[in-house]
Amino acid sequence: MGLIYRSATTSRFAQVTVWVDSEFGGDLKLTKDPTGRPRYGFGILVGNDLVAYCTKSADTVVLSSAHAEIIGLSEACRHLSWTRNLLKDLGFKLNPAVMYEDNDAAAAISIATRAYLTSRTRHIHLRDLYVRELAKNSDVEIRYDKTNENIADFFTKFQPVATFRIQRDILMGICPVKRA
Repeated sequence: MGLIYRSATTSRFAQVTVWVDSEFGGDLKLTKDPTGRPRYGFGILVGNDLVAYCTKSADTVVLSSAHAEIIGLSEACRHLSWTRNLLKDLGFKLNPAVMYEDNDAAAAISIATRAYLTSRTRHIHLRDLYVRELAKNSDVEIRYDKTNENIADFFTKFQPVATFRIQRDILMGICPVKRA
């Protein structure tokens, strides 16, 4: 079993899709000595092919689930920038990358796209708001996705066997992502 990459088309167009998820509280359920740091994960797909992924605990404790989601979005955007630059250097034409976010997406998308912080969000570090710049420059479009359809859950949560297999097969390129 391994990653499957389909043959390239004659088009020089590449559609980049990013799936992001974060788990507020992260290791609270998993260890005897929890740190309270959120776990985030993301997968970057070009077409239906996985080209980058990451799953990691954040380096700081967060005060809200929206902040945990922003950290995941920001880290995914850092990797996305590198992927987009590589594709541009290879001669591909790119539309804005589509980034799917679930759970506290309304709060996280709002924080990530507006130009100011409120009294409820001022604790969020500026380094975690890199996604704002990409959204402002139309490099990324953030969309809400239902929690049970988010492929990035594979990186952050224990899944029932059937769900795990579906997400694994999508990430490995065995079956395509079904999007409307």
